[in-house]
Amino acid sequence: MTTPTSTTIYVYNSSNVNVLSLHIKSGSDRDTSSDIGGVIYNETSYALIYDVYVETAPRFCIEVCGWKESVNPYTVHYSHDVYVINSRTYSGIEGIEVTKAYRIHVRNNFVTNPSIEGIKIEATKEPDGTYNYFKYNLIQDTGSEGLIIYSGAGHAIVENNEITNAKQWGIRVYMASHNIVRKNVIHDVKMGGIKVRDNNWFTKNNTIQNNIIYNIIPVAGYPNAGVWVNRYGTATEPYAVDPSDTYIIGNTIYNATDGIKIESTRSDAPNNTYIRNNIIFNVTNYGINNTATNYSLIHISYNNIYNAGLGNYNNTPASIGDISANPLFVDPVNGDFHLKSVAGRYDPSTGTWVSDSVTSPCIDAGNPADDYSNEPEPNGGLINLGAYGNTNEASKSPSTPDTTPPFISNVQVNVQSTQATITWQTDELADSIVKYGKTSGSYSNQEYSSLLTTSHSITITNLQPSTTYYFVVNSTDASGNSNESSEYSFTTRGLEYMWIEAEETATTPDFELTYDPSASNSTYIWIPEGIGWNPGKGIATYTINIDSAGNYVVWGRVLATTTLNNSFFVQFDDGDEYLWTIKISNNWTWDAVNHWGSGTEENPEIDPVIFNLTAGVHTLKIKQREDGTKIDALIITNDLSFTPTHIPPKLISCDENGVEKDVFTTDETIYIKCTNLTPNYNVSIYIVNNTNWYDGKTITPYIKQINTTADENGVVFIPVWSNPDQGYYDIVVDANQNGKYNVSIDAVDNVSASPGVTATVTSTQIIINSLNFGDIVANESAYYYVNNTNEVKSVGENQMTDAKVFAEIIGDGVVSVSIGANKSLPYNSIIYLDDDNVTDVDSTIVVIKGNENSQAEIVGNNTITAEKLYVFVKAVSGGEFNVDVVLTIS
Repeated sequence: MTTPTSTTIYVYNSSNVNVLSLHIKSGSDRDTSSDIGGVIYNETSYALIYDVYVETAPRFCIEVCGWKESVNPYTVHYSHDVYVINSRTYSGIEGIEVTKAYRIHVRNNFVTNPSIEGIKIEATKEPDGTYNYFKYNLIQDTGSEGLIIYSGAGHAIVENNEITNAKQWGIRVYMASHNIVRKNVIHDVKMGGIKVRDNNWFTKNNTIQNNIIYNIIPVAGYPNAGVWVNRYGTATEPYAVDPSDTYIIGNTIYNATDGIKIESTRSDAPNNTYIRNNIIFNVTNYGINNTATNYSLIHISYNNIYNAGLGNYNNTPASIGDISANPLFVDPVNGDFHLKSVAGRYDPSTGTWVSDSVTSPCIDAGNPADDYSNEPEPNGGLINLGAYGNTNEASKSPSTPDTTPPFISNVQVNVQSTQATITWQTDELADSIVKYGKTSGSYSNQEYSSLLTTSHSITITNLQPSTTYYFVVNSTDASGNSNESSEYSFTTRGLEYMWIEAEETATTPDFELTYDPSASNSTYIWIPEGIGWNPGKGIATYTINIDSAGNYVVWGRVLATTTLNNSFFVQFDDGDEYLWTIKISNNWTWDAVNHWGSGTEENPEIDPVIFNLTAGVHTLKIKQREDGTKIDALIITNDLSFTPTHIPPKLISCDENGVEKDVFTTDETIYIKCTNLTPNYNVSIYIVNNTNWYDGKTITPYIKQINTTADENGVVFIPVWSNPDQGYYDIVVDANQNGKYNVSIDAVDNVSASPGVTATVTSTQIIINSLNFGDIVANESAYYYVNNTNEVKSVGENQMTDAKVFAEIIGDGVVSVSIGANKSLPYNSIIYLDDDNVTDVDSTIVVIKGNENSQAEIVGNNTITAEKLYVFVKAVSGGEFNVDVVLTIS
């Protein structure tokens, strides 16, 4: 290096000028606002900048540029054939800028700490199909993008660069076309890896290929995706153009919010986005997430998506050749994304080839039409997925042909009223078929998924409630070997009818509880007249447990006497809020929740509102609107043809004082209390083993039958079983004594048919409370728990909580902990079983941790002695929590 200087080197309209081995301490202003920097070549050709260190500059540390005349015809004077090699920039606004230039080579440079972009490429010329090259540069600690291809830039090849710690994207392609971004390593950057976006200019024919993108640092309000293709503007705006012909091929994406996100401010997706041969692993949301309405212009094939927290695809289906399996990277945590192979894979730390005990399913899994000639032999005649596909570092292919069909195991069915989800496992990647019908041995229908996976799931919809179906599953691997299971069967659930007393919940003012003998249970809630107009102030909140996913309607037993007092707001799970306008009547009447919207009070826009609910726990809110409106009871049902006409019976199991009680010991007596029956009317009470109830089901076989008579108030309150046997039971009140369960007049205490809950009889055993954590955010420093009001909370370490008891031990004994059939737990995420409600890690806990295959394992001690057990969850990484924790007393 020469002695540091503070003078800007400015070369204008020259050729064959070289700046070599120079250290510029601080670049200066050349008396114009546009020429501020360390070394500037303007309208210069056949020149070299080599081994130059610009420590800081007012704007550009190094710039290669041209200029444009200010009068018509606005001739542009370009720089060309300039090389910037082995140089270094530190600080400045931009590290290296290339604008109004062509055939520029920028390689082997170290760019660090600029306040905006590391390297900026703008308005470059495209003569004779030649390119500008940006290769083997190390770019780090940038204030915005690591590298940006911007505003009319074209024909740039950005290759083999490493970009780290960029504050806004690793690489951004913005209003630029015909660029190739390949073989770059982008990691530990914020907002996302590579962004392709349009505005006033068309962004088209850009290729994103063989890049490794990992450890995206999420920033609120941004996509935080591995690759993001964005369409800007609205359909009516003249600048509402979109990226077209974007090729996202053979990339490896690891640890991001979304793997690839396709987004549009218009209804349809960007034109012709091609996504193939990519590996997407361990993302929080979706593998491929399309937020535009239309996905017909997105072309997806031969991708492997694994461990995506919310699902592999959103608003776009899996396609030909897509698989979902652990890619078996060598060491993704430390940035080695080579694929394991028994036939050999490249080890960059030693520069040699080594063998593994397993082979990645991504080897030979790419598009058969794609070139694989650069892969070392044996290469299987097919390209590998991911960043090393069709490169000289591609992992090798086992040479033994596959003639073994997949082994099918663990066939399971999750049954609901009108649909069933069938899952199974195979010992190798294969597709999925379910053949089914109503007659054993005859399968007139089938559902198919071409996704090659080892964990299979097919959902069959539009089934009939309370109907038995027979089915087989079939899987075929990539070599054409097929296997089919033996026959299985399932019976769909009956339709759900959930009856709720409106007053049986916590409410906020202005709701009040009022006595009325004509109301169900003689009480109702309302907004008293005279309160006035306070929309949304008072809220009645109900926790609803849905057994069967599907469409539901909500009915209310309501009373509204004028159009000035006939409305509530209704909302499920903080979703859309509906204005329920209630029919005018002087008597209690049943009315389905509707939405006034653009209609009228007499003819609402939506009537009734159909709520699409998933299986599990939901929150229903009835919110204040007008004063004087009364509500007595609610019915939530997936029977869309059902219309309630009366108040249904209400049944609970209880103690001798009428206090509701669900769990009994074998030395106690079970009482029942049933209200809303016909006064002085004979009824039959049955105790049966816990089962699935539906309208018209015959009440047989049963354990006990008791015939009795309702009193003058329509109430039955009697003991039904002393010293019961241990087990789980349903209690049915048959109001018309026809030996069948009729949903409109009978009552059952089955857990899936409120009111009431299944009676459980125990000896010296364990009482379990169901804890539902819902969707929680990965946060390795937070402990999540469910409190006594069933809310999910988070705290730090060594903090006292109001955690709900998970298990209560009746009697003495040591509890042994084991893992059941379901073992899904994200890598390094932890479930703690604790004997107290303090979030500390001590010797009196059992630790269940997700291993590298996202399977739950007990770490260390598997026994615990306690009267009560609490559960805390630490979500270190995204994915599904589905673990069967088995507790046994010894």
